[in-house]
Amino acid sequence: MNFAIKVAQSSSYDLNIWPITTEIRRYGAFFDASFDPAGEKNQLGRLIGVTTRDLNDGKVAKVSVNMWKSQTMGKKAGSPNATETESCMRAVADLTWYRALVESMTWSDFDLETQRRKGISSGHGCSACHQ
Repeated sequence: MNFAIKVAQSSSYDLNIWPITTEIRRYGAFFDASFDPAGEKNQLGRLIGVTTRDLNDGKVAKVSVNMWKSQTMGKKAGSPNATETESCMRAVADLTWYRALVESMTWSDFDLETQRRKGISSGHGCSACHQ
């Protein structure tokens, strides 16, 4: 993640936010962590955004990165696995928050408690409920 950030900072590029429709929208999180054996500089990073089912199918997919976070872990970790697990946990929390934000702006009947649209069963195939 640090290398990607250094390359991005030293390069000139365009950042595209793709118009991904609700029918094909999928949410995604990419995360990474670095491990400091002394436990003082464990670094966590994550990217959150939307994409399409093409990513699931192993095809080239449009990805709109809408949130990026990098932070120190704030506590000692006993292994690289612990930092990766912490990074994953924070990425899932941010992804859940981001999805709730986007879906509640998209659908007036989106229920934050159930994380789906009100009155729609989970087996109907709606992209807003199955991502």
